[in-house]
Amino acid sequence: IVVIRNEHIVDDWNEVETLLGGAADLTEESLPVNNQYEKKPEEVYLSDTAKVVLCKTLCNEIQVYKTILKRAQNIKKKQYMQELMTSCPKEALEESCADDMPDISLKVEKAKGKLIY
Repeated sequence: IVVIRNEHIVDDWNEVETLLGGAADLTEESLPVNNQYEKKPEEVYLSDTAKVVLCKTLCNEIQVYKTILKRAQNIKKKQYMQELMTSCPKEALEESCADDMPDISLKVEKAKGKLIY
């Protein structure tokens, strides 16, 4: 599995290119990015309490994210663990969450062969 993360798109893309025998020649300038605009401080501020609640709420998603990144051939564990430790330290270290992972098996079975929007 290879992964290209939006926040590291150039580095991840170039790493995949290298793994596939290509040239790591993508640059920030050669890649149009739609979501890079200057943000005001009030647009990105979360209180410490809000960060804890958000991380706890996203715990299962964080565990899946870690699993995907662990399996990715182009991602260095040290890098993503440092980033997770900065944003959600408790969830970065945990192997499971207080809330069970939702069981989506019936949804998957029902949707086989169908596009879900």
